[in-house]
Amino acid sequence: MKINVGFFFGGRSVEHEVAVISAVQAMTNVDRQKYDITPVYITKDGEMYYSECMTDIKEFKDIPALLKKSRAVSLVKSNGKFVVKSIDGGVFKKNVSINIDIAFPVVHGTNCEDGSLVGLFELLGIQIGIIEFLQGPIPFRYHRTIGFSVVIFAAVRIIENLDIAVGGIRRGGGSGRLGGGGHGGGMLGA
Repeated sequence: MKINVGFFFGGRSVEHEVAVISAVQAMTNVDRQKYDITPVYITKDGEMYYSECMTDIKEFKDIPALLKKSRAVSLVKSNGKFVVKSIDGGVFKKNVSINIDIAFPVVHGTNCEDGSLVGLFELLGIQIGIIEFLQGPIPFRYHRTIGFSVVIFAAVRIIENLDIAVGGIRRGGGSGRLGGGGHGGGMLGA
């Protein structure tokens, strides 16, 4: 059975768009033979939405249209499992209820890198895949001066380290955190 990774991205940040790009690049490059993915987009207002089409960057050119074909969701713990569950009712909309094994935040900037999103995951007790880029060969904090290539670097590092996080979880090795966890709550970015 494949591990289902919930990618949580966007958020209430001035670097919202950078987080969307990073997440889409990462999701596009996940080995689908090993992992299922559940994209959860967090709006600038802090609302969570799910749609399978969120792995396509073109969908984010028109956010209102994307949200209309997506489902408003929340992450809940139910019977010991972690579920991305629809919260918007409707006769013509299929309910969403997707079990996820690991939450993987891909966020940048204030109100995200400060640990607030990871705090939610920790409160629920879900396994978290976190990368601390300050330990990598290129400190991620320099993304403004180096340019777009660092975002690509970030996506590659996410994919490389996902196997490490999931391997630790499979062995029962704790939270599945990667890196130091000190700066910015240990999330993607700096």
